[in-house]
Amino acid sequence: MNYLKEIAQNALMRLPVVQRFAMRRHSTGLNNDEPAARKTYEFMTRFGAVKDKDVLELGPGQTLLLMHQALADGAHSCVAVDIADYFTARREEQKNVRLCIYDGQSIPLQSSSVDLIWSNDVFEHFRYPQDMVRECFRVLRSGGTMVAVVDVRDHYESEERKFSNNLHHPTWLWNLMKWNRSAFTNRVRYSEWLTMFDRIGFECVEKEPYVLPALQAEYRKRPDLQRWSEEDISARGFHVVLRKP
Repeated sequence: MNYLKEIAQNALMRLPVVQRFAMRRHSTGLNNDEPAARKTYEFMTRFGAVKDKDVLELGPGQTLLLMHQALADGAHSCVAVDIADYFTARREEQKNVRLCIYDGQSIPLQSSSVDLIWSNDVFEHFRYPQDMVRECFRVLRSGGTMVAVVDVRDHYESEERKFSNNLHHPTWLWNLMKWNRSAFTNRVRYSEWLTMFDRIGFECVEKEPYVLPALQAEYRKRPDLQRWSEEDISARGFHVVLRKP
């Protein structure tokens, strides 16, 4: 890896003109893939019906299909929160979905204002993961549910055995290279997320790591990965269902 090149590219991403160019080329969320959206919606609603509920989706990217379906199924309200506005030229697609742009640290909603929180492959991109988990707890009503699907693999690698490559670098160097990138990952591992959820006050209703044999094999032959648990390395992601008491 050319570290100086990575650091320079990361620095350039702070420039507004570069950010606008990157947004036009960036593909994120479910990318208006209707079959994928239906599958995701069916998964999310396994853990709580939307009728008469206030629903929040974190990080919808370029797709509001989940929110539109929730409204069609009787949701009281739907709000989508993201760090970038992909709908500037597509306002007609918002329809009755409220879109909020936030700073990545605090959710611009009142405390105890939503019944359901959905998040699909977003938590791994949080720059301030503990702050955001705390914010999710704050805006969720007592008895409310949060469903999160988290993809902890290295987003710059396509080969399964290399999905833990993002752990090679110290945090300060990783942030210098990736902090401003859309594919930034915070590298928080499965067990660390579970500990964070518990410490902030969530009750875990369901959890499931998505284990890959290729990562298990990589873990067993590489001493540098064994400062983590085998499950933390072999899980390329997981889903978790949490409830606020």
